[in-house]
Amino acid sequence: MKGLLIKDYYLLLQQKTFSFLVICMVISFGISSGNITFALSFIMFVFSLLACNTISHDDYNHGYTFLFTLPVTRKTYVKEKYVLSILTCLAGWLIGCGMALVTMSMRNTVQHFPEILSFSLFLLPVFLLFQCIDIPVQLKFGSENGRNIRFLISGGIVLVILFLSKLPVFHSLNTIDFSQITVSPVLFISFAIIFSIVCLILSHACSRHIMMKKEF
Repeated sequence: MKGLLIKDYYLLLQQKTFSFLVICMVISFGISSGNITFALSFIMFVFSLLACNTISHDDYNHGYTFLFTLPVTRKTYVKEKYVLSILTCLAGWLIGCGMALVTMSMRNTVQHFPEILSFSLFLLPVFLLFQCIDIPVQLKFGSENGRNIRFLISGGIVLVILFLSKLPVFHSLNTIDFSQITVSPVLFISFAIIFSIVCLILSHACSRHIMMKKEF
């Protein structure tokens, strides 16, 4: 797996200019507009896509046919993609938080950084969940068809949420004062971590099954 990580590291290193420009652009936007949360979300979103971009590179021009002539098993390949996805999400989180701290220092609003940090901790499992959906889709349908499937899945989730929100049972939620409901940050973070681990395990099992059945 170490060799696969090194391979993907050099693939990602080819995009260092693009990543640097994105970070500079986001910092400039954060300083000028003061919308730190959007800038942080954007950086984490960009980095969450990096692992799936390496799958597109591997799939390009029958790359899998060559890759599996090397001493690499399909199970190891899938495991490496999930390790890489976690590492890229953590890298995006660290860079995003660093960007937020630099931007808020320039705007003299560092006292609000704990709130931004809490928001970033909420985003981290969200983008990990995105990876849990995106990796199996990419492996199953390829890079081109995978984009269309992702769009359909995202649209389907939005439609289901809108449909459920129209049901009478959800109208009673308007009478609840959510401001009176408090959740311990430790409890929330613990639940988010457990939920992310369960999603990663299920997604990994699905991706491994897809890869074992895939023909090149």
